[in-house]
Amino acid sequence: MSNKSKEKESNEIVRRIGTMNTEKYLQEAPVRTSMTPNKIGTDYQVMQIAKGMGRHIFNNPMELANSLQGFEDFCIEKNLSPSFIALSIYLNISKSTLLKYFKDETEYLVYVVVDNLTNNYIYSNIDKVEFDKYISSTYESINNNTIIENNSNNSNSNNNKNVLSIKEKIDKGIYKVIQRTITFADVLAPMRSLIELTVTNKGFTMKNPAFAIFIAKNRFGETTQYSDRQEIAVQATNPIDDMDDDQILKVAESLPDDE
Repeated sequence: MSNKSKEKESNEIVRRIGTMNTEKYLQEAPVRTSMTPNKIGTDYQVMQIAKGMGRHIFNNPMELANSLQGFEDFCIEKNLSPSFIALSIYLNISKSTLLKYFKDETEYLVYVVVDNLTNNYIYSNIDKVEFDKYISSTYESINNNTIIENNSNNSNSNNNKNVLSIKEKIDKGIYKVIQRTITFADVLAPMRSLIELTVTNKGFTMKNPAFAIFIAKNRFGETTQYSDRQEIAVQATNPIDDMDDDQILKVAESLPDDE
């Protein structure tokens, strides 16, 4: 056998299946309709997960925030209603992975430069090394925050009295550095609001908003297990707590003798 044939055999996927006879099941199984989803690429998705490429897509909330940019335009362009599925499609991740980010409240430290007088945002970064590099190499006009250039080795900037680096402005008290904590859940909060707004607006205009109500009861789709249930809080009460002394004595007198 040639080396090419051996290589081809080693790369072929071995599909293991059970021994159950499924012939009768196939006859009774639900058939496809016009509402059945077409091929959505689950072959590729499950293999990517099996290869270890399905988790920890984003290293920090800043990366996720950058990847979320343009989601609303994407929905308009593709004629999609904003939803958790649409957001999963846009980020190219599974819905279950997306929902884990919605619940992830691990705190990350972010360094933020703001104007000391107006408190206006100037720059921020989670990576302290990149943060220090940027503020040292980015020069601005003394009178405003217009960036002149980003080059730490440029002698013109170092010799120009009309410009200062962001770090120099921090040292002079024009800017200040503050530290904040952010989470994946924080970054995704506006997306949850957008999806909620979409569902409620649709429900307001529907003649029969039963489905919109069902979705709303399931956290507007923020779940992988839909259910229709009503939760009732049962609290045990002791009627004696609400009785005065006379009522308690009357109840005690009415009790049978314990003989």
